[in-house]
Formats: sequence, structure tokens, C-alpha cells
Amino acid sequence: MAKVSLYLDTRYSSKTKVYPLKIRISHKGANRYLQTEYTSTKENWDNKLAQFKKKTPEIPNLKATNLKLQKLIIELKETLYEIKHINLLSVDDVKERIEAVQNGDHYNPSSFTQYYKKQIELMKARPGRTWGIYKETLKRINNFTNNENINFNSINKHWLETYENWMASNGYSQTTRSLDFRNIRAIINKALDEPTPLIPFELYPFGRRGFKIPKPKTKHRNLSLDHFRAIAQFHAPDLQSTEIGRDAFLLSFLLQGINPVDLFHLKKGCIQGERLVYERRKTKRDYSIKIHPMAMDIIKKHQGSGERLLFYSERYANKNSMANGFNKSLERITKKIDIPVCSMYHARHSWATYAAELEIPKETIAAALGHGQKTVTDIYINFDQEKVDKANKKVIEYAFNLKKKQKS
Repeated sequence: MAKVSLYLDTRYSSKTKVYPLKIRISHKGANRYLQTEYTSTKENWDNKLAQFKKKTPEIPNLKATNLKLQKLIIELKETLYEIKHINLLSVDDVKERIEAVQNGDHYNPSSFTQYYKKQIELMKARPGRTWGIYKETLKRINNFTNNENINFNSINKHWLETYENWMASNGYSQTTRSLDFRNIRAIINKALDEPTPLIPFELYPFGRRGFKIPKPKTKHRNLSLDHFRAIAQFHAPDLQSTEIGRDAFLLSFLLQGINPVDLFHLKKGCIQGERLVYERRKTKRDYSIKIHPMAMDIIKKHQGSGERLLFYSERYANKNSMANGFNKSLERITKKIDIPVCSMYHARHSWATYAAELEIPKETIAAALGHGQKTVTDIYINFDQEKVDKANKKVIEYAFNLKKKQKS
């Protein structure tokens, strides 16, 4: 059973001999602590009675202060008593409910809003910026509800349809609307997976008969052959960063549309003979790409000095600043040669488009891009890697006009 008590925290040394008074939460053999507004010396605090001793100079209204602290502990004990299935909760969950009482908010286990905020805090402890995406969704939900607290049972098919209509009328794109509903669904799924589900399964608002999440419209990011070749032929020796961005764009294309994040994390050990073998970070699957001589030239040009294959991790603070740097370089290039602005992802989409123009089978294109294994059948098919190698060679020759150059 969880317990709360007042605790003078003397675990750390203090030059002034004054220590913070805290609320100690004990549950399942673990302790967590919450700050109070009070401090005390060891001499002025009574551990047995859990109160300030008489004639404590730091406390002007001694009797009133002790009564206030006793009342606080009584309220918190009542809070613990009211928590259902407390033995299923962690000490951190119990601490969260105590904090809610301290802030004047009575924790509501059926509150979608409070649970959503809790999940954002948990996401912050993990790598990446996923929590920021979820936070933006919550901001839009709060605008829609005028910051009202929402319970799980309020989120039904009608509520979701009303929210979608509100988003559409306020100019949010279909992509943003789709993102928000996927985030809402993920939070509700998480609530269903709790030891004591926070929402009855029969009230699940998605699924076959529930709300259908709108599919985002995918923007075509392919370049015409003329525009692709214009970028490939662009040279600016006086603008080193621009040329690095152009080379990275071409390298992504030459390696079957490899994602920028994978380029950033490649290690020298990824080169095995004439192949690049790596784990795609998005899918956690292994891929093997035959390295075209043009790709090898760029790899040697951009070789890293440490364990990383390319120097991007030395030049840029992280994968995001690298991608931003590459995209800015491409923006400068496209402005100079007067074509529509493009980004690193155009390399991947253009590879797929040119492959389709060459009538390469969809299955081969999917395998080259790292798609597939979405069905049981895909898992049992050992796709012929030679088909992918030939397809990439064919796409490269087509995009860079290599056959005509060889003939001439």
C-alpha cells in the first residue's frame, strides 16, 4: 500500500545546515519526493511528530503552519485511498496523482487530456522529437475545445467527425488532419493497453465501424529528367556547402533513394566488397545495395575521418541540421538554374518514377526502395537481389543519360 509522509531531506550536505522539507511517497519499495515551500534545520524539525518544534524562529505562525502540513498529509492520504487498483500503479503514477492534488486538480483517470499530457512527458525521455508532434496535436485539440478537459468516453465517432470538420473549416490540410487522428488513436490504444484499461473496449471510436482516418494526399516529389540532369550538371566550386548538398542528393539517388538519416549514420563497415550493407533506421531491416562507380566516387570524396563512412556527422551537429543544410543547398541550386525548388526526398521519389517509366516491375521497385514484407506472402518470398541490382543500373543510366554518352 502506498504511503505519504513529511520528510526533512538531509541526504545532501548543506553549508547553512538548512534542509528542504519534502513529501515522501513510498510505494512498492520505492520512494519519490515532492517539494514543499518549507525548509528547516535538523534541530527545529521533529521527525516523530512530523512537525516543526516549538519556538522555531524561521516559522512566524508555527501552530498554523503545523496544522496546514497535517491537513495536507490527510488530504493526500485520502487521495491514495480513492485511487482504484493502486497496486497496479507504479510509484511514478502515484506521484503524478499526488501532484495533481497539490496543483488543485483532482486527477481523473478517465481524462483523455491528462493522459495525453502524461504520454508527452514520457516521450520527452526518449530520443527524437516525437513528443513535439504530439504536443502540436494537443494544441489544436485545446483550440477546438476551448481548453476544456476531455474524458475518454467523450471521444466517439461524432466527436471525431466534428473535430475533422472544425479542422477543415480552419484551413488545416488533409495531411495535418490525418496526423492528428493517428496521434489520437495511438493515445487511445495506449490507454487500452494499461493494466486497467482507461476506456471500455466497446467504446473504441476507430475500427471497422468507427471513424475512418482520412488518408493524406501524397505530394509528388519527382523531378523531370531535364531538371534532374540540370542539378547533376550544376557546379559551383566557390560554394563548397552547395556542392556537398548536390553530391548528397546524387548519392541518395545512386543508392536507390536511400534516406538522409541513413546516410548520416552509415559506418565504414557497411561497405562489404562492392556492396553497401546497412540497417534502415525507419524499418529496422537490413538492405544490400550494389555500389555504382559514380556512388563510390562521391563516397570517397565525402569520406569520414572516424568510424562513420561519410563526414556528415563531423560537419553537422545532427541528422536534422544535415538534412536542413542539404535542402538549403538544393534550394540555392534550383534558384540559380531556374527550376522548381526540391528537397532530398525528391531523389527517392525520382528514382521510383524513372524506374516506373522504364517499365521495371512494381515488385522490383518496392524491393529496391525497402518496401514490402507487409503481407505473409512477402515474408516467404526470397526476392532476387540481382533483379534490384539490374534495375538500379538501368535507372542510373537512364537518369544520367550514360548510354548515349558511351556511344558518342
